[in-house]
Amino acid sequence: MENSAGTVLVPMEEKADAESQAAGATGKQAERDAKGKIIEFIWHLKREGYSEDTIKTYAGIMKSLISLGADIFNPEDVKTVIAKKRAEWSEGRWQNMIKAYSAFLKMLGCSRSKPRTRFKKGY
Repeated sequence: MENSAGTVLVPMEEKADAESQAAGATGKQAERDAKGKIIEFIWHLKREGYSEDTIKTYAGIMKSLISLGADIFNPEDVKTVIAKKRAEWSEGRWQNMIKAYSAFLKMLGCSRSKPRTRFKKGY
């Protein structure tokens, strides 16, 4: 549809659909980037000599963070997600979330201020 000046007019519904599709494509690309970085993280942990159990745990944690909506490339976003879920997790789960994400950031060469924790020593 054109107006009198020859400009093409797009109905609002079509424009909203196009913007939604573009946002979805961007979101899917970000998810693929995150999943690719998790695979890189797994290989990093293997090269560093982490046990298979730790690698599986850390990889699962990183996938959980993504499924919870955290942007794993934004430490403050991850910190917020972890803080919101803190009441639902056991002490051990919470500590493992922090340790796994800290190891991920170390692989990226980044640092952040970790939430205050008191890790309990096993007997």
